[in-house]
Amino acid sequence: VLDRAVYPAAGLAALILDALAARHPGLEYEIRDLQILAPLACTADARRVVQTVLVPEPEGRWRVVVASADAAGAPAWERHASA
Repeated sequence: VLDRAVYPAAGLAALILDALAARHPGLEYEIRDLQILAPLACTADARRVVQTVLVPEPEGRWRVVVASADAAGAPAWERHASA
């Protein structure tokens, strides 16, 4: 899209499931209330650092956020998905 590669929404969901599986191997998870907040777009000349943050909530649930920042050192994190 406009000379940028855009990471698909299914990939963002996979990042969320992978983070949960890494935290608690062997358990099954269901993503509820997935919100795509902004596209995760990259260009050939700009790298991005991507992180998935897990925040525990009551009843054994997790709030999860996928965010990225410019790898060149820009301090602002952009949120791409949450569930």
